[in-house]
Amino acid sequence: MDHVAGFCVINDVSQREFQMERAGTWDKGKGRDTFGPIGPWLVIPDEVGDFDNLSMWLEVDGSRQ
Repeated sequence: MDHVAGFCVINDVSQREFQMERAGTWDKGKGRDTFGPIGPWLVIPDEVGDFDNLSMWLEVDGSRQ
């Protein structure tokens, strides 16, 4: 049986212009310091409940998208 220590949210950000200006390899578009923000929380499985049935949303400047 697999065990899960916890869950967190990662925003997978890519900067295509930066990537293409530097020979186009995928790691250049994902490798900047702010391009993979994580968290700010880590929760254990008991706090999540049914992790196969989670809902998510995005807020940009205080507006839910």
